Amino acid sequence: TVGTRTMDEGGLGYDMWSGSERNIIQDYLKNLPINKESDTAIELIKKLLLSNAKVPKSNGEIDLILIRINKLIELGDFENAKSLIDLVNKKDNQEILIKQTEINLSLNNFDLVCSDVEINRTKYKKNLFWRKVEIFCQILNGETNKANLALSLLKEEKNFNDQSFLKIIDSLVYKEEINNESLDDLSLLNLAMTRIANINIKESYILKEDPLLLSMIYRMPNVPIKLRIEAIEKSKKLLNLPTETIEEIYNSYDVKEKDKTISLDDNILLGFETQAILFQMAIAEDNKEKKA
Repeated sequence: TVGTRTMDEGGLGYDMWSGSERNIIQDYLKNLPINKESDTAIELIKKLLLSNAKVPKSNGEIDLILIRINKLIELGDFENAKSLIDLVNKKDNQEILIKQTEINLSLNNFDLVCSDVEINRTKYKKNLFWRKVEIFCQILNGETNKANLALSLLKEEKNFNDQSFLKIIDSLVYKEEINNESLDDLSLLNLAMTRIANINIKESYILKEDPLLLSMIYRMPNVPIKLRIEAIEKSKKLLNLPTETIEEIYNSYDVKEKDKTISLDDNILLGFETQAILFQMAIAEDNKEKKA
């Protein structure tokens, strides 16, 4: 099976699965637990997932690749997931194409999201995902008439029931304000559209434990600062967040006088915003030991 690391590049060796049955390898990787608290364990799992190795062939050759891609996403390693996707012939595998699109949505790579969307929509006509992505891309490219026509046809589909998508599209096209209280459990596509439409996400929005969603949320200016801090705290162990990004978001939190009653000496965890409060207090602290 393809991989980005040979043994010379830190991989585990081409024969690492020698003597193992393919279905056992797939079950093992699919059920492999992710220890988010151990950097060593995370690095070892990445090495396992990225190693170029020989495995027994089967009719579902691509299944093993998809399992590895999903595990890398679970680890928050989107760049290596993208690198693995680039090595395979994904033209005939819709699941991998969707994963590729979701990664690019999460990273705001809209040019890549839109590059082959017409081809994918034509090829996978039954999947409404591609039609929704294409409508979004048409709006981004200023093709409003095409988007309106495609939207009219989409509404006629019996299986279409994404009301959040319709509300956000209306806001994008007609610049209408919408009630954000009705926006819950949004897909990556719908979240990306709220950013473009400048729709504020409500503070009570419940975050999923999904690295792709967390990666998108913490960078979105239309998301309340408390939610962005929560996304950072939930994803710290997985995502390689730039220090300056964390500092910028922590410094954006409005620390009230009552918040300053928290002591730097206390071992506390009052909520995700506590980390931002302690960060700002530490920056302002004159005592070097407490500042550390």
